[in-house]
Amino acid sequence: MATLQKVVLGTPPSAVDGDTVRVANTKANANVDVLNTQAALTSATGITAAQALTAAHIGKRINIALAAAGVINLPAASTCATDNVLLLRNIGTTVVTLAITVGSGDTIALSKLNPGEAALMDTDGVHAWTVLMRGRTNSDNEVVNGNCAVNGNETVGGTLAVTGAITATGGFSARPAFNGATPWDTNNLPAVVRTECYLFLSGSNLILGRKLGSALTVNGAHQVIPAAGLSLSPAGNAANSLYYIYAAMVSGSLALEYSTTGYTLDPATGLPTKTGDTSRTLVGIALSGPSAGTWLGDVVGQIGVLSYFNRRSKVAFAQNSNGTTSSLNTPYIGITFLNWADETINFRGNGTGTMNASGSYIAGWQIDGVNASAGHAVGLPTVGYAGVCAPEYMNFYPEGKHVATMYAGPNNGTLTATLTGYVITRG
Repeated sequence: MATLQKVVLGTPPSAVDGDTVRVANTKANANVDVLNTQAALTSATGITAAQALTAAHIGKRINIALAAAGVINLPAASTCATDNVLLLRNIGTTVVTLAITVGSGDTIALSKLNPGEAALMDTDGVHAWTVLMRGRTNSDNEVVNGNCAVNGNETVGGTLAVTGAITATGGFSARPAFNGATPWDTNNLPAVVRTECYLFLSGSNLILGRKLGSALTVNGAHQVIPAAGLSLSPAGNAANSLYYIYAAMVSGSLALEYSTTGYTLDPATGLPTKTGDTSRTLVGIALSGPSAGTWLGDVVGQIGVLSYFNRRSKVAFAQNSNGTTSSLNTPYIGITFLNWADETINFRGNGTGTMNASGSYIAGWQIDGVNASAGHAVGLPTVGYAGVCAPEYMNFYPEGKHVATMYAGPNNGTLTATLTGYVITRG
């Protein structure tokens, strides 16, 4: 922008060293030209069609009312003086797109004027048009063409319509409703738990392996079970004892541990957790062997390990050949087993018996030393006749360790029997 010039008056009283009259008047005229360019804005002829603005529009208020959406090109910045301005007003009903002069290489800070908006554009006289001031829309409605960032709080009193995606990194202080429906979240959605594991004995150690997945919920978080499983040594356990096996995070890693402390169901997740410590999830129960520092496992006549999750049928059997007795309720077979309280235990037996006298014998089951049923009576019409027995029994029992005994005995004489017994449970 050109600057105003002062007239040199010279040294009084004669002032002969000052500007001549012509020079002084020339400066005055130049000052008038400068002031004309800085005078109050006047309105240029209104624009109703897309076009390129010229130098004649500099310093003017320009009312734009396009019949259809169109482009208004600003003059090349290099053809304008520094700090020249344009006041653009969209008084129409369509969007006005602002653009540079083609080939000018200029930049422009504002791309559009929505209906009712105004902008005072300022140039550096080189290659840029910037926004000196902006006027909001002339109604209560506004449109933001670019990004809108609010660093403080923002309140929406009406309906919020979003056509794109919503990113809420800070979360919601209240549960929103979408299309009239309330979404599920951690406060109203039942906790999702993962129990993709199975406990078994491999060699001398208990193993918690993957089953139907690879995760287990521990202390409210889903933990990944290693592909090789988790191993628990029997070191330190006592002989002939029942242990509860728990999974817990120990020093940042998922691990197994055994305890004589039982479990309760965590009301938050429904998972079985150690009584008094919900950070430990029950995964099974196991019996130690007859020697300390061993696990009993599942072998002939024993069920020594049960998995709490992903249970499957487990069978223990035992056999006694040619046992001879003359007493009722003589124990022939003993099977030690574990069971869960919510699982039915099935006891099955079969065998043959002969007597040295005609009559009958009875075979049946005892659980923990108590007769579980009346037994199966087998009549033997002649000496040496082989009578087949098949005593069966099914019931629920308290959770833990039990001993099932298959017994037999004659009502008279001597019985010689070969019996096989099975205990079937799940775990």
